[in-house]
Amino acid sequence: MLESFADIFDVRYTARMEDQLDDIEEGKIDWREAMGEFYERFTKDLETAETQMTKRQADGKNPPTCCATNAVSRW
Repeated sequence: MLESFADIFDVRYTARMEDQLDDIEEGKIDWREAMGEFYERFTKDLETAETQMTKRQADGKNPPTCCATNAVSRW
């Protein structure tokens, strides 16, 4: 997922998104404009993920190393 959605996982990107959400709340920018910009980038990321992301089958035997619990087996 990191390869396909690197910008979303980037702390600087999410900080900018938080700033934009604050600007929307304060009426400084239009929410449609901000969401349009986000969706444009996100759509490209989705297209990349569809063609390049490795597919994994949940088997319940090998949970992700990042998880403390056996999350894969719950699918």
